[in-house]
Amino acid sequence: MKRTDGLPTAAIWLLADSNPVDWQDYLEAPLDWRFPTRHIIWTPIEKVIQNYLFRACKSRLDEKFYIRNAVENPCHKTGKEQLAEEITTFRHLLNEHQPPLVLCFGQFAFEFARRARQENEEHTFRYWNVDRLAEQFSDRISTVRLDTVNVLPLLHAVVAQQFLHCHRKFSGGKGNYFEYVGGKIAGMLIENRTDARLNGLWM
Repeated sequence: MKRTDGLPTAAIWLLADSNPVDWQDYLEAPLDWRFPTRHIIWTPIEKVIQNYLFRACKSRLDEKFYIRNAVENPCHKTGKEQLAEEITTFRHLLNEHQPPLVLCFGQFAFEFARRARQENEEHTFRYWNVDRLAEQFSDRISTVRLDTVNVLPLLHAVVAQQFLHCHRKFSGGKGNYFEYVGGKIAGMLIENRTDARLNGLWM
């Protein structure tokens, strides 16, 4: 299984959790198209984004994303030194490439990216429950600036495990998590359609 998929010069990065231990020898890359997790946590959001973009500007995303897991080995999530090394590596990548959007799937990936960005207060990974992730998404999507790195939290497996709770708490009152976050991300992209940093996104 490759460490990454796509080029780090992409405008949108997808940051997942870690390699699925039982399946990594059979998969080609993080969020492999053949692996169900991708179609639980990302495909429904991407579909909403594509629908909004096509209706608003007759365009679509070219799906040239940079995709990686926060850590390659799941054991590194609890190993202090290994985790620190992974965060440092990711920090260097962010500083070098300055992606406008880093979409983080789940509590671990979100806090991992926050630490790489050296944001104000460090939290435990479990601190980020559905309600807090929803609040962070709402705050961050409303203040996106494409001249810097924007880290946005999305949900991981919990969206399947606790789907009713997620749709209630992480939907801006709409009752549909996928429609809510997809619409918000699409709205931001449409608003910044002509920004040079997004040029490589469009078909």
